[in-house]
Amino acid sequence: MKKLLVAILALALCLSVFAAGAVAAGETYTIHIDVSEVGWENLNVYYWGAGSCSWPGDAATEKDSDGWYTFEVPVGAQGLVLNNGSTQTIDLNTNNGMLLDQECWIIVKEEQDGGKHKFACSATKPAEGEEIKPVDPTAPAIEYMEVVGSGLEGITWTPGSSVRMENPSDGIFTATFTSVPAGDYVIKFAANGNWSDYNFGGTFAAFGEATDAAWNSSDITFTVAETCDITITLDLTGFDYTSKTGAKFTVASGVAQPEPEPAGTINVHVIAPAEWVEVYVYTFNPEQNGTWPGTKVENGVIAVTANFEGLIVNNNSGNQTANITTIDLTKTDVWVVVAADCSYTLHYEDPGDVTPDPVANIRVHVIAPESWAEVYVYTFNPQNNGNWPGTKVEFGYLDIPANFEGLIVNNNNGTQTADIKDIDLTAEEVWITVAEDGSYTISYKAPDAGGNQPDTGDTTIIVSTLLALLAGAGMVTVIARKKEL
Repeated sequence: MKKLLVAILALALCLSVFAAGAVAAGETYTIHIDVSEVGWENLNVYYWGAGSCSWPGDAATEKDSDGWYTFEVPVGAQGLVLNNGSTQTIDLNTNNGMLLDQECWIIVKEEQDGGKHKFACSATKPAEGEEIKPVDPTAPAIEYMEVVGSGLEGITWTPGSSVRMENPSDGIFTATFTSVPAGDYVIKFAANGNWSDYNFGGTFAAFGEATDAAWNSSDITFTVAETCDITITLDLTGFDYTSKTGAKFTVASGVAQPEPEPAGTINVHVIAPAEWVEVYVYTFNPEQNGTWPGTKVENGVIAVTANFEGLIVNNNSGNQTANITTIDLTKTDVWVVVAADCSYTLHYEDPGDVTPDPVANIRVHVIAPESWAEVYVYTFNPQNNGNWPGTKVEFGYLDIPANFEGLIVNNNNGTQTADIKDIDLTAEEVWITVAEDGSYTISYKAPDAGGNQPDTGDTTIIVSTLLALLAGAGMVTVIARKKEL
């Protein structure tokens, strides 16, 4: 009986010790949160580890008499994020100065790190007006690094369940995959079985080329052309945890990947309208031969690297083709025949002595207000007579190729017509009469002196000035001019 009593007492003692050292299920501790600095109108607490919850977490609704939110956090939670549903803090964990598993006071700071608010934490309630500064994060110790992703043998998207990397020297982590078949692969890097401590992505450049591993960035994708061994290296020897910069990754192939064949050269021959004083070729995507207008064609041909999306033939004076994007870049020569209206045809054999059909001219007569010291005509689509204000009207009219969309009559001094687009370009002549306010009328017969349309197309003669009576001759000399202004 005595032995039984001793055994019962010993068992009770063990149970009491076990209970004292264990965390009871559902045990929590209180955190107090001040969001007045950031002006949040609501607060959620997201936590993970013991008793984890789904994003954005549980709503904090209780406040004490001083306006601090109070919230019960499960003991054993590994970290927290405070948020209002749209903006959030950085991770609240021991690396960033968080006091876990004990009552504490947290202030959400306006200062941010990577678009997320920093925080300050204290084991005691700060006095009114007392400043608590955020703790600069310290780099977590790396227990192990993993390659995560999809495609490569053994890797998954779950940190802690993917392929662990070798650590041959400080800050260097490697993983080799043998007999990797041709295909597309996606990877990232994570440490210690979670996404919080370290999380690297980036943009693959080329096999064997060290490239920036960006913190919490996009997936790294690469393509294997043929079966080979692949070695992946993460280099953290230059990594700065505070700025989250300086990490590098390399994906090395066991066999040489095929290099893209260099682009060849194509000879672009241009047959342009005779009235073009100069001819230029401009290529785009990429600009192989300089910015607009491109390179001047000196002897009817220009050699261009055959990797452009398209080109434009122009005269650097307002006339140009549309984007020419249908050239067969596998050819060695192409002939571009440009018409006066800037339309074009392509030929892959010498078309011979081809002269683009000229565009007929239309004679544009301008009758402008007498107050205008000068008169100009500007055409557009294309600019047949130069940049604004166009060509000066010296003798009352201009002969212009009849392939423009419209024109504007102006005095190069602030007064002009609207865009005149309703001209019949099949006519040989047009008369444009402009009023003081810039309004205009169009006629296809010469107006008379009063502005009325005559029944015939005869030229109207206006007696403008009786200049002199020749002494002793007994005659009057009359100066007449043709009304073609």
